Amino acid sequence: MLNKADELIVVIGSGDSSNTFENPFSVEERARMIAESMPNQMDRIRTICIDDVHDDVKWGKLVLSKVGRVDVVFSNDNWVGGIFRNMGLIVEEPPFFARNLYSGTHIKKLMREGGSWQELVPDGTKKVLKEIGAPERLKAIKQQRS
Repeated sequence: MLNKADELIVVIGSGDSSNTFENPFSVEERARMIAESMPNQMDRIRTICIDDVHDDVKWGKLVLSKVGRVDVVFSNDNWVGGIFRNMGLIVEEPPFFARNLYSGTHIKKLMREGGSWQELVPDGTKKVLKEIGAPERLKAIKQQRS
């Protein structure tokens, strides 16, 4: 995506949610994973946080109010893409690379179950996940949920 844009704005959603099964990591932790994984590109990447708003139109307007003018929205999420298409924006869906293997859901499951996950994430992300004790946190969250 960076080869198609001067600046890439990464929107971190569910900013008001962390330490849950669906969103086990805080906004700050997620932003650090991005920054640590792409240190040489961070001069062209900006991360912003968006809390959950349970109204599609309000959520889309909130994102645009924080992001400013955009030329294109990159998203593989049908819900997100639909919101921005309805707002008249161009939405591109980046190609997936072995989605089942590299999906966050799969990697979090491996961490919870003691599987081999470290080779599936960039070194910077691995560093952050180790520092915050991600596998242990994910196991604890699953225990609380049971």
